[in-house]
Amino acid sequence: MPTDGDPGRRQGDPVNRGDLVRPQDSSLRRVEDLPLVSLKRAPVPTEGELPPAESPSNGGELTVTDEYWRNRTHVKSYSIDGLTVEVYPDQPVGNSDVGKLYVALMEYPRQQVIAEATSERFQRSQRRQSITVDFDLSTAPRNERLQYVVFLLPGDADIDEVGPDRTEFVMETDPFVVYSGEERIRRAPSQEEPEESNGSRYGRTPIEGAYLLTLDGRTAGRDWQVSMLVFKSAHEQAWRRSRGRARAEYVTVELVNGTANELAKLLIEEAESNGATTEHAKVEFAVDFVQSLPYALDSVTAGFDDYTKFMLESLVDGQNDCEDTAILLAAVLEAPAFNKDAVLIQPPGHMGVGIWGPDIEGFRYHHEGRTYAYIETTNPGWSIGDIPEAYQGERAEIHQV
Repeated sequence: MPTDGDPGRRQGDPVNRGDLVRPQDSSLRRVEDLPLVSLKRAPVPTEGELPPAESPSNGGELTVTDEYWRNRTHVKSYSIDGLTVEVYPDQPVGNSDVGKLYVALMEYPRQQVIAEATSERFQRSQRRQSITVDFDLSTAPRNERLQYVVFLLPGDADIDEVGPDRTEFVMETDPFVVYSGEERIRRAPSQEEPEESNGSRYGRTPIEGAYLLTLDGRTAGRDWQVSMLVFKSAHEQAWRRSRGRARAEYVTVELVNGTANELAKLLIEEAESNGATTEHAKVEFAVDFVQSLPYALDSVTAGFDDYTKFMLESLVDGQNDCEDTAILLAAVLEAPAFNKDAVLIQPPGHMGVGIWGPDIEGFRYHHEGRTYAYIETTNPGWSIGDIPEAYQGERAEIHQV
C-alpha cells in the first residue's frame, strides 16, 4: 500500500513557508472552531431570478465570473484590501431578516487563521446588494497560498456563539498568493486541480472555490440528477493525507472528520425529493448514487496499482475502482444520518460492502454473529443482495468499520 515515501504517491505543491512560520495567534479563532463544510447541495436556481451585477476590476483584484454563481450569494471580487460579497435575497435561505458576513483569511488549504473581520449588519431585503469587508494584507505572509472563507450569520449573532443550524457557509475563494515586492494578489491553483469533465452520467466543472459535480442515475424506475459542490481546499486536504493505513481506517477518517455525514445527509435529502419515503428506499438511493460514479482502475487514474482514495477524491476524480466506491458507500451508511451497520467485504481481487438488516434479502455473508447482505458498488443496476457470479462461493475477508 502506498505511503508518504512512495515515489508513486501523488504530491501537491509543498507550502513554502520559509522564515514566515508564525506561532498560532491565541487571539484568533482556530480552524476547527469554524463551521466549515466539505461539500453541500447545489440546487439549480429557479427561473426569473435577478440578473447578476457587473463585477468591475481595477487591475488589482480578482473577480468571480463563473456561471454557477449567477443569482447566488457569492464573493464578487477580492483583493489585497478585502473582498466584496454580492448578497441575494434568500440565497442562501436564512432564518433571520437581518444578516452579517463573517470572513476569515486562512492559510491554504484550511490551515491557520491569519485575520478575520465581520461586516456591518444589513437588511436581507428583496433586492440584490453588495457588502464589502475590508482587510489589510500589507503584513500578510508572502509567497504562500492563502484563501478567504465567507459565512452568513444572523444579524444578532457572533461566529463564536451561533450554532451551525443558524450559520451558512457561503463559499471560499480559490487560493491566491501575495508575492514579495508586490501589492496585489495572484491566483495560485494547485497542480493537482482536475479539469472540466462531462460524461454520460458524471460531470465536473471547476468554479471559484469549488468543483461543481453532477451525477445522473435511476432509482425505482425514476431518473434523478444530484448536483453538489465539493470545496477545493477540502479536496486538497484529502489527497494530501497519507495512504499507509488499512481500508477500514479510511472509513473511520471520514466518520471522524464529518465528511461522511455531510454526504449522507445530502443523499437523504435528495432521496426524499425523489420520492423515497422508507429507510430502505433511501439506502437504495445512496447505493445507486455510488454505483453511478464512473469506474476506472488505479493504474489508469493514479499511475500505480494500489491507490486508495478518500471520499472527496472519489467524488471529484470521478474515476474509481472497487475499493474506492466501497469505502465511500460504507462510510455513508455508517454515518449518523443513516446509522447502519456496514462492513467491507473483500472477495479475491475485489471489494464490496455488506449491510446488516433482518429484512434485507439476497446473497449474504456471516460475520461476528450477524448476517450482512452484499452490495456491489462498481456499476449501476446491482440491487442490494446481488453479487457478481465470479464471487459467489468464494471466501472473503470481512473488515469491520
